[in-house]
Amino acid sequence: MLQPKNNLALLDLEYTETKVPDLTFTTTVKTMSQIFLDTIEEMCIVSE
Repeated sequence: MLQPKNNLALLDLEYTETKVPDLTFTTTVKTMSQIFLDTIEEMCIVSE
């Protein structure tokens, strides 16, 4: 189930990089968002 989600994220990233001039900023925001979501998921798993 995780793989299709990652593929969509990559496609979205590629699309965004072709449309947005500031590629580094866009990539950083997406990476930070993913790390943030992963951290929340880990915290939820630990608390269970």
